[in-house]
Amino acid sequence: MIRFSMAALYPSAHGMPGLLEVGGDERLRFIWSELNGLTRLGLVGGAAVFVLSPVFTIGMPLPAFWLSAERLDQHAHAATKSRIYLLRMAVFVVKMFGGLVWGQSPQARASMGLEAYPDDPGAWRSA
Repeated sequence: MIRFSMAALYPSAHGMPGLLEVGGDERLRFIWSELNGLTRLGLVGGAAVFVLSPVFTIGMPLPAFWLSAERLDQHAHAATKSRIYLLRMAVFVVKMFGGLVWGQSPQARASMGLEAYPDDPGAWRSA
């Protein structure tokens, strides 16, 4: 559910790879392993809100899994701009972590003309 929500919020467009194209599964697993319980709950809750909220964003009483690609894109856009604060902020949590997964990938950085990040030395964990 988290991966689905992140992929819907970071689709490929205008020559930039989407979250699924950059192979974010490994990075997502790493981020998940580093989160505390409350943050995990927020991420799962945000993904659940995204999946269950098309009725509020585009007026379709279906879970996001069952939407067409076009409707899913409309829902993702509407959810990030929603006037319902709790909906917008729940989706923001998913979008924030999706940005961490997508933005660190060498493919995404190359599409913006940026060099890949070097490997994380993990130094902060030993301090």
